[in-house]
Amino acid sequence: VTLGDASLGGVHVQKGVADPHFVVVKEALLKTIKEVAGGNWSEELSTAWEVSYDGLATEIKKAMS
Repeated sequence: VTLGDASLGGVHVQKGVADPHFVVVKEALLKTIKEVAGGNWSEELSTAWEVSYDGLATEIKKAMS
């Protein structure tokens, strides 16, 4: 499945994913990565992960509509 693939959105719709879920998943993902990164965590790394996640979420939401 690629980001441009409509089935990506279909799976999320089928599973009942709603817009607020993306916020919860983002927070959990960033918290987990921060814990694993430990002393290597930085604002730059945080921003990179946030930008990446936001881009992915945007594409999934487009595929859902």
